[in-house]
Amino acid sequence: YSCENPDRTVLGLSADALAYVIYTSGSTGQPKGVMIEHAAAANFISAMLQMLPQSEQTQMKWLATTTFSFDISVLELFAPLYVGGTCILANELDQRDPTLMAALIESHDINFLQATPSTWRMLVDIQWAGKQDLIALSVGEPLPVNLAQALLPTTARLFNCYGPTEATVISLVHEVQQTELDNNKIYLSESLAGYGHVLLDETGQITPINGTGELCIYGLGLARGYLGRPALTNEKFITVTLPGTAGTESVRLYRSGDVVRCDGQSGLEFLGRKDDQIKIRGHRLELGEIAANIEALNAVDACYVCLHETQTSSPQLIAYLKSKNQTQQPADFIAMVRLQLKEKLPSYMLPTHYVPVAQWPTNSNGKIDKKALLHQYGRINTTQYVAPSTQVEHELVEIWSQLLSLPVEQISVEADFSELGGHSLLIVKMQREINNKYNITLPIKDLYQGANLAELASIIEHQQWLSTSDLSTGEPQEEFEDLEL
Repeated sequence: YSCENPDRTVLGLSADALAYVIYTSGSTGQPKGVMIEHAAAANFISAMLQMLPQSEQTQMKWLATTTFSFDISVLELFAPLYVGGTCILANELDQRDPTLMAALIESHDINFLQATPSTWRMLVDIQWAGKQDLIALSVGEPLPVNLAQALLPTTARLFNCYGPTEATVISLVHEVQQTELDNNKIYLSESLAGYGHVLLDETGQITPINGTGELCIYGLGLARGYLGRPALTNEKFITVTLPGTAGTESVRLYRSGDVVRCDGQSGLEFLGRKDDQIKIRGHRLELGEIAANIEALNAVDACYVCLHETQTSSPQLIAYLKSKNQTQQPADFIAMVRLQLKEKLPSYMLPTHYVPVAQWPTNSNGKIDKKALLHQYGRINTTQYVAPSTQVEHELVEIWSQLLSLPVEQISVEADFSELGGHSLLIVKMQREINNKYNITLPIKDLYQGANLAELASIIEHQQWLSTSDLSTGEPQEEFEDLEL
C-alpha cells in the first residue's frame, strides 16, 4: 500500500458518504443500525477539539477504554489522530480492573480520559488519587452529583457530556462547577459547534423557559437514519418549523425521548425517559428488546423486564418469567433460560435476577400491575440453598450480602455471584474486600471465571496457604545429597 494519503476523488468519497453503522437496542427485539456520515463524524470531532485549549490538544495522550461497538469510541480513537496526539489502547482486563487502569494513566502520563460514570466510580472506589492535568469526560449515562464531587478536585477539568448515537456521540457538553454541586445539581449547558437543541411539549410546541419537554437535536451531527428502517427513521427524525434569524425555517430534528427541564440561567437538567429505554453502565437498552429475546425462547410463555433501583445498589434488570410447562421445577427453568440467553445477548443486556411467575397480577385496565409484581415476588433466589460450612464460606456470605444487598439466608454456597446480581463494578469491590480481609493478592480474572461461593472460598484458602508456606517466601530449600552408587 502507498504511504501517501488517498485521493478522495479517486475513491469516490464525499462528505455525505457513510462513515459507520452502529447498532443500538430496539423495542421490538431487533437492534437499530444508526447510519453516520463522514460530515457528521468530522463535525463532531472538530467541535470537541474546539472546546479544548490548543496547548492541550498538541500534547494529547488519550486512554481508549471503550469497545468499538460503543459509539463513544469514535472520540477517543480519532481525536488524537486529528492533532497528532497519542492513543493508548487498554485491553479488556485493564478496562475491568481499576487498579490496572490507574497504573496505565500514570505510566503513560494520560491527560485525556472519557468513561461512563460506572467506570469513574470504579476508580473512585479504589481511592484513586487522580491526576491534576487530566481532562475527564463523563459520558454514556447521567453523572451523579456525589461522583462529580469526588472527581472534581482530582482532575484538571471535569465535563458532563450528553448525546445519543443518532446525533454522533455527543451534542451537549458542560464543564462541571463546584457551585452547582453545592446546590445538588449537574447541568447540560453548551451545544457543540454545528448542533442545536430545542424542547418540545406533547403537542410539538416549543416549551417556555423553566418548562419541561422532550429534548430534540438538530444540526450537522444528525444521522442519516436507521439502516433498512425507513418508517422508523421518519418517526424519530422529523421536520419542524422553528423561529430563525430571518423569520421561520424548516429544521430536521431527532426526537431523543429524553425529558429535560430548561433552566434559563444554568442550562438543561436531565429528568428521565419518555419510554422504556434505559441506560445501564453506559449502554442504551430497550426493555422491550430484552423481553422479546426472552419470549423467543421455546420454554418461555411470557416475560416482563423491569429496572430495579435502590439508594444502596446499582440499577439491576429483573426478568419475570412464566413457563409454558408449569410442572417444571422453577430452578431448572431459570437455569435453562440463563444458559440460552448467554448465547443470544451481550452481558450488559442479561437480567440480574430471574423470577418465575405462575400468574400475572393485573390492574383494573387488565395490564400488568408493575408495583404488585415487585411487591409480590420481590427478589427471589431460585438457587437451591446450601448453607456455608467453613469459616471462609461464612465470611464470604457476609461480604456478598453487603455488596448485593441480599439477606445472608438467600446466599447459597452453590450460588454464582453474577446470578445473584453481581456485575463488573461489584466484582471490583469484592476483589478489594477479599484482598484486604485475607491479606492476599487475588487477581480479578479469577473472579470473572464464574466460580460459585464454595469454589471461591477454596481459592482463597489456597492463596492463604501459599502466603504462609515456604513456597511463597522464596527461601531456598535443602538440596538432596549426592549418593554414591
